[in-house]
Amino acid sequence: MPLKIENDDQLRGVQYQVSEGVQAIQDYLVHRNCEDGRIKFPWGYIRRANIHLERYFFISDQILRRNFAYALIGSDVFRWILNRTTIKGVARDMIIKENICLMAQLIESLTYDILRPHYSKKQINNYKKRTNLLHEAGIITEKLRTELNWVWDARQSQHLFLMEIREHDHYDIKQSNRAVRAASKLRDLVEARFNERGSLM
Repeated sequence: MPLKIENDDQLRGVQYQVSEGVQAIQDYLVHRNCEDGRIKFPWGYIRRANIHLERYFFISDQILRRNFAYALIGSDVFRWILNRTTIKGVARDMIIKENICLMAQLIESLTYDILRPHYSKKQINNYKKRTNLLHEAGIITEKLRTELNWVWDARQSQHLFLMEIREHDHYDIKQSNRAVRAASKLRDLVEARFNERGSLM
């Protein structure tokens, strides 16, 4: 097995050997824990915390800013599993669900933090109040407000005791990508606003 992949033929060969090797480890260990059976997680996909800290420089609460970075590292793990493995069925559905939920949490926290210096607690005590305020201030478009609200509605529908449907085959990668795009677009617009004005308002 080559130590460095230089073409797609080598990629396919390495992919097959790695997949067979991982399955052989699982077949041998089943549910038994063994230090020798731990697979080294690859470097280079999960971004470091300082990268996220730099990108979210405008978050005023430093504890929140750092926790944001940690949450985004978790999102990178979800993305790696979805993009680099053939995980299927309910397990895949649950990873997609968790990523949507995580994006909603990030949007919820970010909108609160950036609006807190400019509005009373009563004015910003609701997620959709905050997206409305951002739209009214010209910071986000109507389209993005709709997308941000969709992410929140998707997250709110995930409470197990309220669900009236089976979650199997309920989530799809397009929904996860949609949530990530909405969160990323919000970040980009807020960053542009701070770079242009030095503050949100």
